[in-house]
Amino acid sequence: MAMISRFLSQKLNRHRAVIALPMAAIVVVAAALIAVLLLDSASRLDEQENQTQTKIVQSVIKRQLVKLGAYVFDYSAWDEMYDQFAAEPDPQWTKENVGPYGVATFQITKVGVFSASGKLRYWYDEKTGEAKTLPAGDANLLAQFSRTAIADERAGKAKPIVGVIKFGGQPYFVAVRAITVGSDKRKAGPEKSSN
Repeated sequence: MAMISRFLSQKLNRHRAVIALPMAAIVVVAAALIAVLLLDSASRLDEQENQTQTKIVQSVIKRQLVKLGAYVFDYSAWDEMYDQFAAEPDPQWTKENVGPYGVATFQITKVGVFSASGKLRYWYDEKTGEAKTLPAGDANLLAQFSRTAIADERAGKAKPIVGVIKFGGQPYFVAVRAITVGSDKRKAGPEKSSN
């Protein structure tokens, strides 16, 4: 009986060796496939998360630009504003109605007025206050937007130009529109935007 038991044990060990090698190979291949699937799944989740976050950021930017554009659109169609900038604006009036007022009321960080020729007429920065000049590159960029807004207004396309620009080395939301008269009586007249 011991001999039969030893014989069966040897046969079983040989079969175990024959079965163990393919089983080990199957386990290794399965582990590799699981690792590849997990990595692929993780990269897809990362990509989906990035797309979701990008959409959220784009939505926030769009809402802010719409809000800023609406403010500029409404605020720039005002007879008193038009009249003030038709001449040299009164500093007290600009303090009460444009620069500091815009910062305090609408959380705008910078307010500027340029003429149709691109000349800086008024500038207010929440950090530095009023300024008579700006760095040339920044002034030229804003003057270009102003000229475009005034040309659009004169062509009957009254809409703000909105977007994101790099100004003073920092990104900013910007909205630009020509200053126009707001009253129906004056809209029908010959007054054309010049700021």
